Amino acid sequence: MATMDELVKQVQDLETATTDLLEATNVSKKTLDTAVNTSTEAAEQVLADAADVTIKHSATVQARDEAVAARDAATAIVYEGDASVTPAPGKIPVADGDGHIDKGYLDIFIRDSYRHAVESATGGKNTVLYDAHGNANVMVVIPKFTYDDIGMTAEMGTGVATAFMRSGTEIPEIFIAKYLGSGTHGVSVANADPRTSVNYDAAKGICEGKGTGWHLMTVHEWASISLWCMANGYQPRGNTQYGRAHDAIYEFGRRGDGRAPNDRNGAARINSGSGPAAWAHDNTDAGVYDLVGNIWEWQYGLKTQDGQVICTSDNRTDQLESQWVAQDCFFDSPQSGGAESGYRGTQFLNSQVTNHAGPVGDNGYYGDNHQAWESIAKDPSYISNELMKRLLIEPVGKGIQGRMYIRNYGERLPLRGGGWYNGSNAGLAALYVSNARTHAGSDIGFRPAFVA
Repeated sequence: MATMDELVKQVQDLETATTDLLEATNVSKKTLDTAVNTSTEAAEQVLADAADVTIKHSATVQARDEAVAARDAATAIVYEGDASVTPAPGKIPVADGDGHIDKGYLDIFIRDSYRHAVESATGGKNTVLYDAHGNANVMVVIPKFTYDDIGMTAEMGTGVATAFMRSGTEIPEIFIAKYLGSGTHGVSVANADPRTSVNYDAAKGICEGKGTGWHLMTVHEWASISLWCMANGYQPRGNTQYGRAHDAIYEFGRRGDGRAPNDRNGAARINSGSGPAAWAHDNTDAGVYDLVGNIWEWQYGLKTQDGQVICTSDNRTDQLESQWVAQDCFFDSPQSGGAESGYRGTQFLNSQVTNHAGPVGDNGYYGDNHQAWESIAKDPSYISNELMKRLLIEPVGKGIQGRMYIRNYGERLPLRGGGWYNGSNAGLAALYVSNARTHAGSDIGFRPAFVA
């Protein structure tokens, strides 16, 4: 049996154990409370963050919707009621719903101080377009017109001039280089020596290399501008006599070789636009310069094969040559010829070729035909062709100046306007369909154009 002292000792030990257990329990409770509080706070923060993300996402979606709505509203104004993000000439490029703007169009149409100055100085008749190489090209804006507008329905029929039709769709305007193409990239810039000694394919490639919409000036564009000139009672003069106008010898430009006007030595082409306003298509400083004389210009959209005209039906500049349409229009010769050179007489239009002035299928340079364009006769079997009139292939009796040169054998690509030595044979109707596509010379160049 335990003594009193031993019982007291046992009680004391029990009290100590109880105290230790209480302290341990308190510590565990505090730890648990802290863990619970920490977990609760973390959970609450996660919920708060999630709610914040949801709110921000909702705000972002709302902001995007508002931006798209604002864009569409602005676009509707710019495009006269048709909301679109596809830029076009004279329109303001706008971003799509993701904030992207077509860089190609932005580079072409963006307004800067130079463009603003050019447009202000010409009342918007000229503008500046930037090509893929970053070059600023001075362009003349030619607004759409119809044959009714220029009073030529009797000759041309009704409807929109072919320069403003692209695959059957009307286009509001075309942009024609104010100056002949110069330099490596065929830039339209004042007082530059025109790029020459380029064959047809090289000239076409240079123009198309300037970017989307750029092309070698077409026969449709040339003819439409020429008809507009006639309707306005004006045919431009130009460098047709070694640096001066043969029919106004007091008018001259700056010869690139530094020689005086009418000096018959050297290459007598002038720097683009260095002549007077009378050498521009509209007789003003805002016009297209040097269409008449200076150098012959390659044209796109027409060729002849063994005397038959093959061309595009409108101003489609991306159509493959294999898709061009053969016309019931043939250049005939009064005399046939073989592989010998010589003049074969005055050509005439026919429903077929009865005489080839050289070997059929041969692109060489043998016999040829030429005469004033307005004097070209028509065989009784030839059926008048409206498109040929519109392209200034078939004469229309308007007194348009220029001579046509033709070889009705092999493949021939067209040149327009005349050279510095052509005198009265140069003009808006001057047409040289005698060269193969590989031909090049110091009197042959080109003019870029642009259609959106």
